[in-house]
Amino acid sequence: MKRFMLAMVMLALVAALPNLGLAGYGHENKAAGSSTNAGFEKLKSLAGTWDTTAPEGGPATVTYQVVSNGTAVMETISHSDEPQMITMYTVDGDHLMMTHYCGIGNQPRMRASVSSGDVKELKFNFVDGANMKKTDMHMHALDMKFIDATHVDAVWSLWDKGKLQNDHTFNLTKKS
Repeated sequence: MKRFMLAMVMLALVAALPNLGLAGYGHENKAAGSSTNAGFEKLKSLAGTWDTTAPEGGPATVTYQVVSNGTAVMETISHSDEPQMITMYTVDGDHLMMTHYCGIGNQPRMRASVSSGDVKELKFNFVDGANMKKTDMHMHALDMKFIDATHVDAVWSLWDKGKLQNDHTFNLTKKS
């Protein structure tokens, strides 16, 4: 009888796994809205190496890599005038989130809502940040426009003392 009761408890636990959110542990969040998934899939489609010009005028390289079993996209911005910077993009419920590990030493977080249909643009806006006060210099917004499969325009907005200082535009062309 004890074995039967134990088996029934185990069966009930296994049946409850999807409702507890444990059945898909380690896999993409399938509960996220389809528009969010479309936005994340668009980010994943960027995987590869992209050429651009740094705001200061020199050549720069941006790489996108799908990491963490497909649950994150890592962007690496490299150019000779600035320290290398990393941005991580992830799904958070019905939004896309990003954390930018900036060369100035802080980590602003931004969120984008994704409209339904074909994703032509993602607009990330400041939520909060680590190692900073809101009035400290930081990247405050990112507007990504997907021109076609090999061209993306990314405009990073730099804020300082609570207001826009300037925009850094990267016109990306896919290299590989």
